[in-house]
Amino acid sequence: MTGDFKLPTMSFVIPHFTNAERTLELARKISESLKDANSEIVIVDDASPDGSAEAIAAHVGTFGIKLAVNEKNYGFGATVNRGAALSGGEILFVVNSDIEFCDAFSPMKIAMESARLLENEKIGAVMPLVYNTALSEVENLNYIWPKRGLLWLKRLDDSPKYTRYAARLTSGDLSETEGDAALKEANIESVLCGAFFAMRRFDFLRLGGFDTRFSPYYWEDVELGTRIGETGMMVVATPAATVLHAHGKSIERAANEEAKWKTMLKNQAVYSAMWGAKYGLSLRGFWLALRALRSAAKGDFETAGVYFGKVL
Repeated sequence: MTGDFKLPTMSFVIPHFTNAERTLELARKISESLKDANSEIVIVDDASPDGSAEAIAAHVGTFGIKLAVNEKNYGFGATVNRGAALSGGEILFVVNSDIEFCDAFSPMKIAMESARLLENEKIGAVMPLVYNTALSEVENLNYIWPKRGLLWLKRLDDSPKYTRYAARLTSGDLSETEGDAALKEANIESVLCGAFFAMRRFDFLRLGGFDTRFSPYYWEDVELGTRIGETGMMVVATPAATVLHAHGKSIERAANEEAKWKTMLKNQAVYSAMWGAKYGLSLRGFWLALRALRSAAKGDFETAGVYFGKVL
């Protein structure tokens, strides 16, 4: 199936929080597609309150799953870090439990393409195009942009063509044009997206994995990608593969939109304080203090405390 290219050993780490049905379906598709490859699936349950761990444990033997259960809720980054520590593959795949594959062959196709690209020592992480089914756009084609005293993600100018490409593929239209073939060779340097990526496991552990100061989620993937870049390696998205992302399905039972937005703002402040100088962010202290005052005026003293903490 893999031709002349020999796949390395692979570990698929799935951080899980509630909604065992989605996670088990994801594990089933990976297991069936890579049944002839030297791979493993490591699921780490982040203290799900809905009995998810027990539901997954009942299927451990079915898909050859390794299952670990956190004693309390640690958040996305710490949960992935634990999965990476428990895994043994040369290539580490981090797969959000909200991910869906386009077809039965997709996991093998993505594994082969990722492993091939990671033979290049200048590439530190590889992502497929991550097509957000809620927003109808490719969500992992971004760059860092200083704005209003914080660092933001901004869409790459040429992203619409990849969005159309991904949308057509995910609709079942697998026909190719000459232009599509050219796109598949054009790997795009981008910001790391935690929904789905592959790294050499050695590199992930050497860099210390995700920074758990970004608990429970948001911006930890961007920050890891920044550290990858600091080593001289690139994070790339490959149009040769596409996955679907039902964004937020794993946490929607535990957090409403307001709570998720507040988490994003707090972690954005953490990232901006850490890396603002690198990206030429000016007057950081002034803007962070201003946002702290605005949060306090709204009665959100938790967020205000985070922002003030980054000023002092």
